[in-house]
Amino acid sequence: MRVRRFRIGILAKMLGVALAPVVILLLSMGVVSHSLKVSTAYVKQVVQIDETLMTNTVKMTLGVYRWDDDLDGAITAMQLHQKDKAQLQIEAAKSEKDAVYTAFANAKLAGLSSIDGNTLEKQLQHFSRYSHYIIQVIQANRNTNFEQIQSIKDSNNYQLLSMDLVKISTHYNVRFHEKMLLLDHSLIAFRLTLYGALAVGFVLSVGVAIYLARAMVRQLRCLVFNLERVAEGKRELKGFGRTSNDEIGDAAEALLNTLTALSTLEEDLKDELEFRLSLLNAIPVPVFLVNLNGRLLGFNAAFEEFYGRWQQELMGKYAFEVVSPEIVQMPFAVDNESSSVVVQEVQEKDASGNIRDVLVHKANFHRTDGSIAGQISILMDITEQKRAERKIQENNERMRNELELAESLQRAFLPSGFPDIPEVKLTWKYMPSNYLAGDMFNVMLLDEQHLGFYILDVMGHGISAALNAIAINYFIRPDGNNKELTMDDYRLYHPAGVLNYVNQKFGDFFLTESFFTIFYGVLDLATMELVYARGGHPAPVLLHKNGVTEYLDEGDMPLGLMREASYQEFTKLLKKGDKLVLYSDGLTEVITPDKELFSMGRLADVMRDYKELPIDELINLVLTAAQNYTAGSPLNDDVTVIGLELTT
Repeated sequence: MRVRRFRIGILAKMLGVALAPVVILLLSMGVVSHSLKVSTAYVKQVVQIDETLMTNTVKMTLGVYRWDDDLDGAITAMQLHQKDKAQLQIEAAKSEKDAVYTAFANAKLAGLSSIDGNTLEKQLQHFSRYSHYIIQVIQANRNTNFEQIQSIKDSNNYQLLSMDLVKISTHYNVRFHEKMLLLDHSLIAFRLTLYGALAVGFVLSVGVAIYLARAMVRQLRCLVFNLERVAEGKRELKGFGRTSNDEIGDAAEALLNTLTALSTLEEDLKDELEFRLSLLNAIPVPVFLVNLNGRLLGFNAAFEEFYGRWQQELMGKYAFEVVSPEIVQMPFAVDNESSSVVVQEVQEKDASGNIRDVLVHKANFHRTDGSIAGQISILMDITEQKRAERKIQENNERMRNELELAESLQRAFLPSGFPDIPEVKLTWKYMPSNYLAGDMFNVMLLDEQHLGFYILDVMGHGISAALNAIAINYFIRPDGNNKELTMDDYRLYHPAGVLNYVNQKFGDFFLTESFFTIFYGVLDLATMELVYARGGHPAPVLLHKNGVTEYLDEGDMPLGLMREASYQEFTKLLKKGDKLVLYSDGLTEVITPDKELFSMGRLADVMRDYKELPIDELINLVLTAAQNYTAGSPLNDDVTVIGLELTT
């Protein structure tokens, strides 16, 4: 409130100095102008009345002359026996008569004196009666002595009317010109009065302005004097003659109070600065602040230690003279109002000249009004972390190479091709979810009449499952030199015997704490009888030529769970056109985003819908349907599919 009163007081004084002369001049001009306007209007009104009188008396004089001329014209026309012309002259005379009476009425309204009005009215009545008599004689077409009419016309009545009209008209004309001359003299006098009033107003306004300005300048000089004392560190103000409405004196007092408050604030700011410096120095990583021009505003002890440069030589320097320019670059070159933190990795030299990997966090800091004041940067030495990351990356690369080598080894145990058998068309697809898979399979011709095939799936994924799968595959292959698995001429395998033997030896020869599923079958190419044993593996789907499907789901538990388990054989007679599909559970356990399995039922449905397709095309279609079922998600398990189609 005091500040507002101070502003209003100073503004009032300044406006007084600036506007007082103008107001005085305007008042002077207003008074004189109003007087001149009123006087001029009055004179103009008087002159206008006289001008109206003069004009109407002139109109009366001219009208009487024309009225008389029209009567003369009518008399002459009657003498010449020109009745029509005489009638026209009579009408003109009547019109002029009306004009004369109208001018007489206007003159009376404009202020014609009563004496002049009565005299003119009597003369007009005589002349009007004479005119009426003449018009009656002419319209009656009498044989009248026109000389007698002329004598009547030339009587004293007409002469008196003419003389009176001329005298009155001349009187008002002279009076009009006298008043016009008086008006000119009045205007000259008013101009002189106006100029005099303006001169007096100007002198007064200049005097008032000088008086007000001197008072303000005197106080301002005192204020400047005291400001100089304040600059010298003195606190006592002198030279003010305070008044009740002395705003500048109030300003000086407010200045002294402000200086006292600033002294207290200065101490508080010093304490705040010490606290902030202590807080910065407590941060164990380098921190520095720069203003918008890129100059250093502050930094902590960790910053000094990292760069090996100290406060005495750093203050006031540009930041790019100490740190890398890319660190100093303001993070918000476009969005200057952003308050987000920008993080970047750079390489920076430390005090010893060593290249260090540094993670920089940068952000703008703001003033109290919200505008950007500068940038704060925090530097974190991540050299050891980056070294560890590079080590991990090297190990990962080496492991990836080893996995690729193991994958090549695993694929070497997969069949490079199937036997060329006219009675059976064979196809297969192998899709591991990682580099290594727990799925293995084989198709081999045991002799000229028997085709053996199997598919197995070791629990789990990765290296352990892959090693078990490779070992089991090698153990049961015909060229594995396992005499205990052979009968007769050591070429014909019995599916149940293979499963029983491998189950008993699993814990001795393979990695423990694991198990696997397997389907092992032998097809007699002469009789098309299939002998098979199943150890927990998903049941193969048999698609007959007529579209009927069935599952070969007889069998026992997975291998490796119970050493004393016993596995049985089952038989199935196949016919021409039958298609048999073996698969690992990675196919039927494909899952949608809604956690719904592809399932054996959908597999059978797809096979029935496309039963006319050859076995290789049918297998491709099945895999495509399974992949589409995942809605683009990757497979979460190994997928192996083997297809057999009986062609004869």
